[in-house]
Parts: sequence; structure tokens; C-alpha cells
Amino acid sequence: MNRLAKIVCFSVALGPTLAVAQAASNVIYKFVDEHGKVTYANSPIRGGARVELEPLTVIPSTPSGSLSSINAQRQAPARTASEHNSQAAAPPASVTPSETKVALATQADSRALNTDTVQQLTEQRRAETRKRILESELQNEEDMLAGARAKLSEEQRGSGNYRAMRASFAASPEGVTPQRPLINPDTRAEIERHFERIRNLQDQVAMHENHLRELRDQLARLK
Repeated sequence: MNRLAKIVCFSVALGPTLAVAQAASNVIYKFVDEHGKVTYANSPIRGGARVELEPLTVIPSTPSGSLSSINAQRQAPARTASEHNSQAAAPPASVTPSETKVALATQADSRALNTDTVQQLTEQRRAETRKRILESELQNEEDMLAGARAKLSEEQRGSGNYRAMRASFAASPEGVTPQRPLINPDTRAEIERHFERIRNLQDQVAMHENHLRELRDQLARLK
């Protein structure tokens, strides 16, 4: 095998290895901010978590018309027209420049096809991984929203009693009457804590509802 044939064969062996190495290096990054909002990116995010994608292995098929086949055919003993008399074998023929160009073009097309296939499979795998993550977070948000709504409903059931208690006392010394004594500090603090718990639970419900809308929007964009 001449020097040019060796170079072509080395390129054929090297191409699939580069494609597999490129597929194995794909990762995505996930970051959750202080408000619970989730962000994904293809490059590292400060404070984010790295999500590894499973490596993709592509085994390319051997293209027809390779340089080794041409060499094997050319190196077979050629017979002359006077074979029945001399039985002399013709010397093996070398690869022509036109045949070398055809082989190089075939290998280049094969490498380009393999690279495109790996990229498409990687993007598809990345989208599937992100979809599974979003679906899991969506389920968690729905559970947390249901829990916050249940706690809010339970707390609100006692609001009527606390309002009646507050109305039975005078808010200041100027409003004191025999029927409405001045409210004592402990009772005032208890009433205020009740309504503060309600406000906090309402904020939690609103936060989970916003997160659910964002997650549903991201899932809709993936479809």
C-alpha cells in the first residue's frame, strides 16, 4: 500500500472515533434561583448543577468502493492475451488519481453524515432528558400547591372567630366602654399571628401557581 492509501485509511479509522467522542461530551446545566425558578443552559451556570447525558455510540457502516477494495482489485495478477502460451502475470496496477479522489470524497461524505446523525441524536436525547426533569418538577409543584391550599383553607376556617374576638375589644383607650374593654397585648398578638399566617399561605399558593405556569410553558415549547 502506497503512502497516499495509508493516509486515506487512517482518516477512515479516525472519523468515527471523533464523532463518538463529540457525542459523549454533551451535558446540560440546571440552576434554581431563590424564588424557585428553574433555568437550563448548555454552558456552566454559577451555582448551577451539572446534568450528565448518557453517551451515544454510533457504529458507522463501511462504505462501498473503499480504497482498500480498489487496491485489492488492482493488485490481482493481470493476464495478457497470450496467457495460454506464456502464463506470465502482469505487474499489479497502482491506484489512479481519479480513483483516489472518489475514495476521499466517499469517506468525507460518510464522516459528515455520521457527525450530523450524532448531533441530531444528541439534541433529541437532551430534549427528552429536559422533558423528564420538567415533568418531575411539575408534579412536585402540583403537590406543594395542593398542600399550601389545604393549609390556607384550614387556617381561614378560624378567621371568623378571630374577627369576632377583635371586634369585642376596644382598639385604644379612647374607645373603651363597659361592653368593649381594652384589648390586652397577648390577645392582640394572637389575632395578628393568625392573619399573618393567612398572608404567608396566600403568598405560597401564588408562588406555586406561578411556578406551575412557567413549567407548563417550558413543556409546551418542547413539543
